Amino acid sequence: MMEKNLYDLNHMEKHHSCLNTRAVIEYFQENFPEEIGRLLEGLGPEIQALPDPVGFLTEINNWVSSDVIIRLFENAKRITGDDHIVHKMGSESSARKKFSYIQRILLFAYRNPRRSLKRAQQINDKFAKNKTLELVETTRDRAVIRLHWFKDIPGTKDFCLFNQGIYTGLPTVWNLPAAEVKETKCFYEGDEYCEYHMKWKIKPLLKTLAEVFVPWRALRLSIEEMEQDKEMLRQKFDEVHTLYMQLQKTNLELEQNNIKLSQNQELLRQKIAEVNNLNIQLQEKNIQLREKINKLECLQDTGTNILSVRYSSFCNPVLNDRYLLQNIRHPQIIP
Repeated sequence: MMEKNLYDLNHMEKHHSCLNTRAVIEYFQENFPEEIGRLLEGLGPEIQALPDPVGFLTEINNWVSSDVIIRLFENAKRITGDDHIVHKMGSESSARKKFSYIQRILLFAYRNPRRSLKRAQQINDKFAKNKTLELVETTRDRAVIRLHWFKDIPGTKDFCLFNQGIYTGLPTVWNLPAAEVKETKCFYEGDEYCEYHMKWKIKPLLKTLAEVFVPWRALRLSIEEMEQDKEMLRQKFDEVHTLYMQLQKTNLELEQNNIKLSQNQELLRQKIAEVNNLNIQLQEKNIQLREKINKLECLQDTGTNILSVRYSSFCNPVLNDRYLLQNIRHPQIIP
């Protein structure tokens, strides 16, 4: 079963980092913990067959297809009855810093929304492969950005809402108020791309300069997450070691079974040879039996002829006298 699961996952298309599914699952764990089971229903055979779907979908180094994300968003809307819940989850993922430590370092290194948006494609590529980003224009407190979605990768309006939420919450990374995001064009409503007009507040110059030289908060959060990842790697190493030992044991059992199979094959060959010898002996016995039967048939024919002659002589005295006379002249042994 485990080999089949690995095969299925290896053949599943990888469009989205599980950083996205993690944001959805953690939102439900905090707000609707009793609904986690329903949230993960119907995500596809690859996910359903996993022994720990939650563990897989919250590990940011894993990737899933767009179909999985589509079903996850649909489940979230169905459970909450809120068609805009996807936007809220996207905004929450930014506001609560639900980034990998690599993304967090990148964001803090760029120091403000404007610098980060200039490298939006670089950041996007770390958690999604279903679109390209175009920064049309930007100022200190405004930006226009376009999302060009790949037409060969499945998607829905929810993808647009989720990204709007992320961009809405992006300024909160630097402890700024949430941005105002207005969508003027939408790919999923017939336009060539999604276009967002963003506006955010800026910090006073002195506070901005202080943050340039003292990015301790980013480093502290990143170090904490690195420690968590180290622990997770240790656990994964233990799991791999356990699987390796099980594989060694299985290989040994297979070798032993192979030896037994070879022995059984040799024994089978011996038995087949014995059966062939017995078959030859049986054929020889059949030939001898046929010869004896032929002899018996000849004796039976001879006896029948003799009895026929005697019976005729008894019924005809003249023939009987002639027979006696002939027998006196030419004695014969009558059996």
